[in-house]
Amino acid sequence: MRLNLTPVAANIAVNSTSFIIGDLQLDPGDSGPLTATIQNSGARVLTNASGILRSLSSHVTVTDSIGVFGAVAISGTAENLADAFAVSANINTVAGFAAQMELVITDTDGFRDSVEFVQIVGVASPTTPTGPDAYGYYAYDNTEIQPAGTATQYDWIDISTIGTNIGFSDVFEDDDDSQALLLPFDFTFYGNTFDSVTICSNGWVAFGNLGGFWDFRNWRIGSPMGPRQTWWRPIGMIWQQQAAEYIITTMLPSKDSLCNGMCKHFGRVFRKCSKSFCLIQHLIRLRRVTERYLCSIKM
Repeated sequence: MRLNLTPVAANIAVNSTSFIIGDLQLDPGDSGPLTATIQNSGARVLTNASGILRSLSSHVTVTDSIGVFGAVAISGTAENLADAFAVSANINTVAGFAAQMELVITDTDGFRDSVEFVQIVGVASPTTPTGPDAYGYYAYDNTEIQPAGTATQYDWIDISTIGTNIGFSDVFEDDDDSQALLLPFDFTFYGNTFDSVTICSNGWVAFGNLGGFWDFRNWRIGSPMGPRQTWWRPIGMIWQQQAAEYIITTMLPSKDSLCNGMCKHFGRVFRKCSKSFCLIQHLIRLRRVTERYLCSIKM
């Protein structure tokens, strides 16, 4: 005897979620009921379906994990309005954060499946940090107002009289140089730990010892490669090892129309201008604070 068995099952996806109090948006610091709308794209009806909500993120806490959806027809949807979940969002969560969640669906006929989805917390804006990237890093600047206290406080530290001049002299085409310098402490970046940085006269810095490597020269502003070298040429670099800080000074011919435009739109960047050139200074600070590693850039 031959039996041909065709399995039939429901297939669940989370279409949307709703925070059903206040402004209907789950924001950092909010606590309250949350519903989910699920869709059954399978070939079997769900009978008396219920759900268990789990948070896979430290930024969202589930305070009531049980919700009831009832019957869910084939190609149908259902929302647990009559028995909502309850969640709480950490007040220090960056607005726009995508919290990973998991919903386990069961019914009285023995169906059980789980599906992961993303719950957005708050709305990102120009005054919230940028990120996270794929590794989890955020970029902060001095305009952040949310989360409270995250705005970067920049201090310009002039090390021109106490630092060590690297001695680069890059004034001609292909007159390039780079040098590796030891850090006063190990610095962890994207999971890798470095004890040195390489500084190049073409204006870039990289972790690790890349001495003798000086590619990635600049190009026109507006190009993916940045400003052209004849318009943007570093003329000096200083390194202060005790604080793991250095200053890059670059030169722009101000008689060029590009420099005039940059001075007009980015005037706050420029430290000194004359008829023949403009000076721009960048201060990059590498710091170790307890178990955290911080990198800040001041222009």
